[in-house]
Amino acid sequence: MAHDQLWNIIPTTASVNSSKSNILPSLTNYLDQFCNLQYDAFQFHLHQGNYKIIEDFNIMMSHNDFKLMSREHFIEKLSQEINNNSRIAVNMGFKSSYVYR
Repeated sequence: MAHDQLWNIIPTTASVNSSKSNILPSLTNYLDQFCNLQYDAFQFHLHQGNYKIIEDFNIMMSHNDFKLMSREHFIEKLSQEINNNSRIAVNMGFKSSYVYR
C-alpha cells in the first residue's frame, strides 16, 4: 500500500523486508496480531497526548472519543481498512499472501 500512514508501517529487519519485496503480507497469518499491536501503540500515544502521531487513525476512523473506543471496535475498523486496501492493491497487480520463512 503506497503510503506512510502509521497503521501501514511496521519496523522490521532488512532481511525480512528484502524477502517480502513487493508482496502483500498474508492477512490470515498477520492481521490479528498486527491490529492488536496497533491498538496498543495507539492507546499508548493517546494517553501520552501524542495526538499528532495518531492523526492517521483519526482520519481513518471517525470516532467522537477514542478514549472510549474498545479494542474490538478499533480492530474491526482497522481490519476493514486494511482488507479494503489489500483488495485494491491486489486489483492493481500486487501479489499477496506473503509469509516469512
